[in-house]
Amino acid sequence: MIRRPAGSDWLLISQVEHARIAGEVADHWPDPMGDASLAAPLRHAIRNHDNGWSTWEQAPRIDPDTGWARNFTEMPTVDACAIWSHSIADCANHSPWGGLWVSRHFCWLGERGRQHVTDAPSRQAFESFLDTQQTLQARWLAQLALERGESHARNSGEIGFRLVQFFDRLSLWLCCEPETSPKPLEFPDGRIFEFAPRSPTEIGVRPWAFNVSILELSVPVARLPMQPYADDAALQAALAHAPRETLRWTLAGA
Repeated sequence: MIRRPAGSDWLLISQVEHARIAGEVADHWPDPMGDASLAAPLRHAIRNHDNGWSTWEQAPRIDPDTGWARNFTEMPTVDACAIWSHSIADCANHSPWGGLWVSRHFCWLGERGRQHVTDAPSRQAFESFLDTQQTLQARWLAQLALERGESHARNSGEIGFRLVQFFDRLSLWLCCEPETSPKPLEFPDGRIFEFAPRSPTEIGVRPWAFNVSILELSVPVARLPMQPYADDAALQAALAHAPRETLRWTLAGA
């Protein structure tokens, strides 16, 4: 779950919805892989890379240190690894490409997380997750190498992983904070795309790469007072009665 500040309130955004936004952006980016045969598995992986959050988000929990609804960056390591594993499995069920790309995405996060934990249980959880995913990645790569050749499998595995990261980062930039400063993002081919806010809802994009003249995006949010909650049940009760709103953005050529 994304916890976005909004004055004296929080706007809570589902991780599943954030991934849907990433997928909608990718849907309008013509052939990002440079391989039309991989367009469908890539778009599925981007749109569904956070599906493992769906169960947790039905009954979100607080951070006991603050009483706030947990932001996605504040999850206990064991919970985060379990959510990532479910997301990867869901994408792998659709395609080994999706499993490979999304596994690499979360291993990238896991390797960085491991560098910052000091307690043994968290380190063990990261190491177990990474070991399991390395085994799965080798299996998917071997299968794809038989089908498409080893060089193609490795190159497409790298490019697809970096595309999942590109569209994920763009969606997170939109969802996590009110946009006030330009955001440069590097595409896998080395091009830099700049996303520059013109207003709270209008984003100029340079260079323009989409297959539409403007791109309209929206995500549902729940508004909660920015306050601590006594326990998980109190948070869940407040969320059940929270007002629902919609965040909207318009992307256009700069």
